[in-house]
Amino acid sequence: MFSFSSLELPIVGAPMAGGVSTPELAAAVSAAGGLGFVAGGYLSAESLAEQIQKTKALTDLPFGVNLFMPVTDEQLPSDADKQLTEFATALDSVSQQLGAELGEAKASAESEARVFDELIQVCVSQTVAVVTFTFGCPPTELVRRLKDSGSLVGVTVTKPEDAVVAAQAGADFLCVQGPAAGGHQSTFSVSDELNQLPLLQLIEQIRSVCSLPLIAAGGIRTGAQVRELLDAGAVAVQIGTPLLLADEAGTSATQREVLQSLERETVLTRAFTGRFARAIKNSWAERYHETAPAIYPGVHEITAPLRRAAASTGAHEWTHIWAGEPYTGLAAGPAAKILRQLAPAVNAETD
Repeated sequence: MFSFSSLELPIVGAPMAGGVSTPELAAAVSAAGGLGFVAGGYLSAESLAEQIQKTKALTDLPFGVNLFMPVTDEQLPSDADKQLTEFATALDSVSQQLGAELGEAKASAESEARVFDELIQVCVSQTVAVVTFTFGCPPTELVRRLKDSGSLVGVTVTKPEDAVVAAQAGADFLCVQGPAAGGHQSTFSVSDELNQLPLLQLIEQIRSVCSLPLIAAGGIRTGAQVRELLDAGAVAVQIGTPLLLADEAGTSATQREVLQSLERETVLTRAFTGRFARAIKNSWAERYHETAPAIYPGVHEITAPLRRAAASTGAHEWTHIWAGEPYTGLAAGPAAKILRQLAPAVNAETD
């Protein structure tokens, strides 16, 4: 079974769903001495199987798969349909401006659970080295099933209480996500309030209630930060934003241009998907930050066609640009080069 101690570099490539993570990126991170990831969020079972097979064709080294826990009916407000209808109405002007139709909120707890079960079966049948979960913790029997198939199982947490739940479920390790992370915050419930503790303090708090190995994630840009987090007790760090401009990443042309040309603050907002996520502040975030309901994946499904249309035409004010804090000064190039820039401080103790 995989062990983080076997990595040449204690660096994990963050699973970035929606197309940024690719088999090429996962393989490149693993080849560079880290642990690459296939992002299973938003994929069908067939697509996930294809991505795993493509990654295995590119490398014989270990890599991981990340899955989203399905949202249950209990996590949604009783008037979810009404709130979504009102929000869709508020999006009419953007829809007209972009010449794109709104999406339809059609996922149900039943359909989400069915797709999730199919994705689990793919991971079991494909013998994946590592499987991690975002947006919640799988039940003990599911964790055991994955372990029995040969996978190391991890859960992404944002607060100590969730770390305890994951440990009790039998997780092998935790990915501790700080508030500076780009993209979605891995709260266990859509309506959860956000943790505001800086990553180092969050690591310390979780270490006080849990003895599992910890992966530190969120806002990591330098080798000095990596060294500091390892010294604080993390067995590895997870990086996402530094890989957005990697040659192997599926980052869109619009996203790449914005990341390299705009210097703006980032904001944690529900405006794009209904879940809190960190993105570069733009017109969409400013207009809908206060009005987007805490309903996922409903908001995501309604807004996705608009955001895709905006990205395809370069209208960056009306699409999401996920990015951690800070994001400026990112280097482009091969993923291996980006990871090597973190290596000197990581290996400093052996000098």
